[in-house]
Amino acid sequence: MADSYRSFNTGYWEDDYVINKDPMVKLVFAYVFTNKSVNWCGIYKLSLKKMSMEIGLDDETIVNILRKLEEDRRCKFFNGWMGIRNFTKQQKYNGNLLKAFVNDLKDILRKGVPQEIVEWVANENDHFRDVLRASKALETLRGLSGYFHSYSYFDKYSYSNSDFHYQIEYHSDSNSYNDSTCASDDRSPDDVFLEIAHQLYQDIQELVCPPLFINHKPDVGEWARDIELIHQIDGVSIDDIKLVAAWAVRDSFWQANILTGKKLREKFNTLHLQMNRSKNSAHAKQRLTDPEERRRQLRELSARRVNEESL
Repeated sequence: MADSYRSFNTGYWEDDYVINKDPMVKLVFAYVFTNKSVNWCGIYKLSLKKMSMEIGLDDETIVNILRKLEEDRRCKFFNGWMGIRNFTKQQKYNGNLLKAFVNDLKDILRKGVPQEIVEWVANENDHFRDVLRASKALETLRGLSGYFHSYSYFDKYSYSNSDFHYQIEYHSDSNSYNDSTCASDDRSPDDVFLEIAHQLYQDIQELVCPPLFINHKPDVGEWARDIELIHQIDGVSIDDIKLVAAWAVRDSFWQANILTGKKLREKFNTLHLQMNRSKNSAHAKQRLTDPEERRRQLRELSARRVNEESL
């Protein structure tokens, strides 16, 4: 993989799992996350020879350590391929990185990644499935059936969580590719994200009324997908998303700048900070102008002066 920056938790050395491990185990496990072959989906091709050369340990020692890491459900090394259980949890996926995730997934499929590795990561890591869902990876994989030549068939490649489940089936002999989605998911964002998106659109219409919306009604469904990413990938609570969206469209500066779900996600951290700052400022101002609060402050001031004079 080309040089790029990926996140590695600086608390690694103090992690409950890592802290009591043998130094060689710590080194190998850190290498699994940080070597140059690591890609955005945490599933990549890696040779023992390269590991031995870069780490400085012999093949047998490395294999034994990797077996222990697999027993502890941290990573899986199989037929020259590495899968990391919690790699995606350490990354902050934005729009561009989701595209990189999909491109790397396509790349490893072209290279014939063993089905066992992908299924192990997907089964062990809920977040991997969330990223797969948010990136709509399966939709971008259509037409790649010719690259699945490594398998006589590519069957029951599935991911599931509480409200989402789909399967890929590939049969090389019939040259067919099928992406089947169970009835529990209609490929549209959840109702809560659509609700937030619709509310944002209505607020913008009523409070801002941008001319662009008159002849070109925005895709509220796309807004909902961007809002879904704020929750699923960025880890923001639904309540906070609602609060920030409502505040942004009523703020004199931001209401002219937050006109899409994509822009809401792009500026969310800044919006959240400024919302909290404005609330604190308004609360302080209210305390200064409130008559009862003002009288209380005067009483405290008078009491301090009496105490000072008596000393």
